[in-house]
Amino acid sequence: MNLQKVKPGDPLVIPAGAYNTFVDAARDYLDRRQDQGQEAHPAARNSGIVLVRNDLNPPQPAERFWVLGIDGPVVSPSDNLEEFKNRVVLSGAVPFISTYRGRFVVLLEPLAAWAIGSAVISGVCPVKVYVNNESHQFADMQNDTCGYLWSGNSGAAQILWKESGTGVKWAVVRLGGGQSAPGVLFGRPTTAFSSGATITLDPCDIRGADNGQANRTVYVKADQSSYSMTNSTSIATSAIVPHVLADDGCYYMLGQPVEVVTAMQVDDANRKIQKKTRNVWLPTTGSESGWVDWYANGQECPD
Repeated sequence: MNLQKVKPGDPLVIPAGAYNTFVDAARDYLDRRQDQGQEAHPAARNSGIVLVRNDLNPPQPAERFWVLGIDGPVVSPSDNLEEFKNRVVLSGAVPFISTYRGRFVVLLEPLAAWAIGSAVISGVCPVKVYVNNESHQFADMQNDTCGYLWSGNSGAAQILWKESGTGVKWAVVRLGGGQSAPGVLFGRPTTAFSSGATITLDPCDIRGADNGQANRTVYVKADQSSYSMTNSTSIATSAIVPHVLADDGCYYMLGQPVEVVTAMQVDDANRKIQKKTRNVWLPTTGSESGWVDWYANGQECPD
């Protein structure tokens, strides 16, 4: 087919084949516009780029490269099915771990309150990351923080590069290339633990077999405060300690420490009741009772 360009002033002669090609191209364009429901933003055709509305509460402008939680579509199927099928716009909210962990976008442009613009939901993009530890390779959102992600040992974003140091740093991340947090982990203390905020564990399997991973610093209590074992006890190096990786990128012993009585005896010579105790970490504990009478063999203990 001879498709020739012409110069200004030249006679315009359109062969039938060329004219029909123009008509076919126009029809194809109109058909695609019809199928796509008059898609308003070409970036939204790319699965890695989406449209998002700034629905921050309280209303406020959102800066470029801010992180917003995904709060569902602006128009639901029950609102307008055709609009929902043809033009998805997501509602962007203030991030909270309990609701939006792993469900967020990074804005590609600044947005006024309730304005609609483009954002990255999958793929590589720059974003600020609060680096807790330079060894961290993943990141996710942090509670009530739009300006940056939070680094950790797991997260929905993989850190491909970041500025050196800790604190808020520019980084290049791959959204959708993250790693979920593992379940319960195990390790043996490198030295017997008696007091402190953390314990150093050599990772192992549930049977105590070393798995070759680097030692971990694990918090003894969920609030990261210090704890002292009671009555000159300790966690021996032979113990197998279960622990978990939390959303903040830190490791914690599983449960909360309590002292339990394991044995009692009466020291008649010194008129004492003696006890033996252990410190244990319990995932769940009930409330403490008031004083109750002690019965042995169906009889009330003598005064």
